[in-house]
Amino acid sequence: DLGIPLVADMGRRIYDRFWKFPGGGSKAKERGNILITGRREARGEIGIEISLKTSKCIARTLHGSGHITYLVFDRVTGPVMVPHINVDNEMVKIFNLEELSRLIRERKFLQAHLELLRKSPRNYQELVLGVENA
Repeated sequence: DLGIPLVADMGRRIYDRFWKFPGGGSKAKERGNILITGRREARGEIGIEISLKTSKCIARTLHGSGHITYLVFDRVTGPVMVPHINVDNEMVKIFNLEELSRLIRERKFLQAHLELLRKSPRNYQELVLGVENA
């Protein structure tokens, strides 16, 4: 069964109350290598080790502020144990496709991350959103 790790900061700010992909900003030494940033963020936020050989940057979007968001994908096999609360004090949960689809329908998934997913190649959209919702 496919599991998709998501994080949520249930803070006071309204935009923090959405589930979203784990991630964060690049460190100075990582500039230019999105996969290294993705690997560090996955390890730090959700405790999952992704491979630099098999991970791919599948989408990116440029925000009006000049900030660029990338979506990095990797298939991790075997049992995965993620923390319930990560180092950034965010809730962490592994969702299956049906649960993610419900979050999207109920507008509980961060809109900016949904837009990023929609910009990804068709096969990744089908994998995560399902054919009917892509």
